[in-house]
Amino acid sequence: MISMQRNLERQLLDFIKMIDSLVKQLSVLRQSIMTLLYRLPRDETPPIELPKEKIIPHKTGHISENLSSSPSRHERRSKRLELDDFMDALEKSGLSVGQQMHQMSYMIGAETGCKVTVNEGEISVYQYNAPLELNRSPDTVTNGNLMMYKQEEHKDWDSILRVFKSL
Repeated sequence: MISMQRNLERQLLDFIKMIDSLVKQLSVLRQSIMTLLYRLPRDETPPIELPKEKIIPHKTGHISENLSSSPSRHERRSKRLELDDFMDALEKSGLSVGQQMHQMSYMIGAETGCKVTVNEGEISVYQYNAPLELNRSPDTVTNGNLMMYKQEEHKDWDSILRVFKSL
């Protein structure tokens, strides 16, 4: 009877080890999938509109004025940004974007988030469902619905911050 109980205990411990191994494998698989998802191009990019030209009468003649189709600052801030927008902007600015590791963003109320290696240093960025009105803490920077933790010790922090604010 005791040997059957020990045998059953060993089998249960073996099952627990197998489950732990599967959990680790699933975590690695999830991280790989999230990395691939962040790298996929988006088809949601609006087409670029050419600036319109408007002629304004003036006492001495006509002045040609270009009316930019770029959105106002308020419109940019209320736009729903994606983590991909930020990653693409970092790459376009010449920074090297490396491995991205999915974070448990639900812990801070975010929709998704990741730690990403930028020029050999890590930064943390989170995406929310709606635009954030104010910084959640002095340790963060927000832009629309994106929040990034400050990493002032990062050697390229000023460039990263400039790209983040320009979205």
